[in-house]
Amino acid sequence: MLEEVQSSGAALESSDSGSAVDHKKPAWIMPRWLFRLRGVLAAPPVLAGLVLPSIVGLSLVWWQAGGALAIVLATLLRLWAQQHNFYRLKQKKTLATSGPYALTRNPFYIANAMLCGGAVAMCGRPWLAGISFVWALLVYHQVVRYEEVRLVRKYGAPYLKYLREVPRWLPRLRGVRTATMATGHLTAALRAEFHCLLLILPCLARPWLYAWLGV
Repeated sequence: MLEEVQSSGAALESSDSGSAVDHKKPAWIMPRWLFRLRGVLAAPPVLAGLVLPSIVGLSLVWWQAGGALAIVLATLLRLWAQQHNFYRLKQKKTLATSGPYALTRNPFYIANAMLCGGAVAMCGRPWLAGISFVWALLVYHQVVRYEEVRLVRKYGAPYLKYLREVPRWLPRLRGVRTATMATGHLTAALRAEFHCLLLILPCLARPWLYAWLGV
């Protein structure tokens, strides 16, 4: 299936409205080696937020609270998605169309962008938090283009149907009725996603570390 898409000079793309259309092959698709570094590519603004000092006079407590809330919500979204995608679980992988995947095709990447923005917000850099969120989405947009071609080859017609019905990013409200919650894998999913909450720790410890260093 993938070879047919490539040889015809066309690729399947989908707008945020959820409708799939055929168009000319994109000028550039992320190579496989770069796809494997997707987490590293999304990280630079987060690292900058951890290193740069907080803005003087900014109410750090409020930004820490808001950033922590974003991290918690992102972890819950990943936890929900994990129970339907089985990304880190020892379960047979199938095409995920239930749970958050009934609303949007990429809940994991949306959650990752929230984690990036939340971490930087906790560090007291509000403008950089927005940049971090947008930068992560731009990186993951390229990642998704790579994955979609691979998933067309793996799942064929069912995935093409899914592309037509569910938007890439913006959640569809009509999918709420079919967005089931748990699947019986909550405990395993908790073990797989608990590490996301650990991102809060270095953000909280950062002001004391800077004070100790005299920065």
